[in-house]
Amino acid sequence: QKKNSYQIRYFSGTGIEVDLCGHATLAAAQVVFLQQGKMDKNFPGDDEITFATKFIELKAYRDKTNDGSSSNIIMDFPWREVDPIQASSVEESIKEMLEKSLNINEEEIILLGVGDNDAEDLFVHITPKAFHAMPTKKSDIDFGRMITCSGYNRGIIICCQNDDVTIEADFLSRFFGPKVGIDEDPVTGSAHCLLAPYFSRRVLMDKNTSTVRGMQASKRGGMLRCELLDECDKSNNAGNASTSGDDRYVRIIGSALIASSGELHIQ
Repeated sequence: QKKNSYQIRYFSGTGIEVDLCGHATLAAAQVVFLQQGKMDKNFPGDDEITFATKFIELKAYRDKTNDGSSSNIIMDFPWREVDPIQASSVEESIKEMLEKSLNINEEEIILLGVGDNDAEDLFVHITPKAFHAMPTKKSDIDFGRMITCSGYNRGIIICCQNDDVTIEADFLSRFFGPKVGIDEDPVTGSAHCLLAPYFSRRVLMDKNTSTVRGMQASKRGGMLRCELLDECDKSNNAGNASTSGDDRYVRIIGSALIASSGELHIQ
């Protein structure tokens, strides 16, 4: 057991286990930081914890304000790439599902892919016109077709590059996960492991920044600021050619509030 290291697993409301969940990581980090501070007065000087999931390790840090008080929580998530779907039979069934369930026509699809982590999520990049035309009422969405569609294991990421100057975001997205008991997720941090690297190549070419902003356009909605950290570049500049995909991260900053607390007695 490493110092400040904790094991973590993620389950949906229906009891289905998933590989990664942004909100759960954020909430867990907030609880650990607060509890450690109560038990050890010296802990505030150590502001990093590690979560060991089933497959990877995640880092979380306390982002302090100038007066030293605890503020936001910084989380380093894995950088994941989008792999285009190759099998034509799978591609056709997915296109049919998208048309029947979300009114997305084949002509409006820019890229159809899956995440490079065992096709956990389906990734669909469409035109802004098609994105804004998607149904917003649950009764107008065919979640049954999403469940029976093969080619992915967890959820469906629908996204587009932002064309609305009134929205301070580089891209828009929605996330559907009926296969794991979530019809539409309000804000999905883990989806941005794919979204941020993908859109960074499209919106950061002429900008002196490594940060992209995404708006998840669910009913509740949410804005995410994602910083792309590529340690490979630093190592290569230093003359070290021994780098890997594990050296790249998507950094997301969030805040959490303890709504209630209590004690569980097990006999």
